[in-house]
Amino acid sequence: MAKQGGLGVAAVVAVPLILVGTLVAGILLVFGPAQQAGACGPGQTVDLTQLPEDAVAGYSGAQLTNAAYVMNAASALGLDRAAQIIGVMTAMGESSLYVGRPRRHRRPGQSGTLPTARQRGLGVSR
Repeated sequence: MAKQGGLGVAAVVAVPLILVGTLVAGILLVFGPAQQAGACGPGQTVDLTQLPEDAVAGYSGAQLTNAAYVMNAASALGLDRAAQIIGVMTAMGESSLYVGRPRRHRRPGQSGTLPTARQRGLGVSR
């Protein structure tokens, strides 16, 4: 008899927890970050003549121009704003948005803002 009472109490506790968990999961799926990322909208083309002359977050001159080139390339491919952001962030990490980095900071074979897998020795099939 005690087992049935314990089972009843477990059911009384578990059912509301399952319902609340399902509700929270549903809300996160509908209104979560994935939906916000999809709402980034189309990529924008950057007018190279309208770039700021002052530094932006420590980047200036040729670095801003190179960031604009990355954004324009993504836009020309029909990619959205999120892809533009990822492209610029990758170029920031890979090359600090410099095309011709000083040799002491350059990896062998790297010459652009976004080195390719071949330049890194990856993905080479023979």
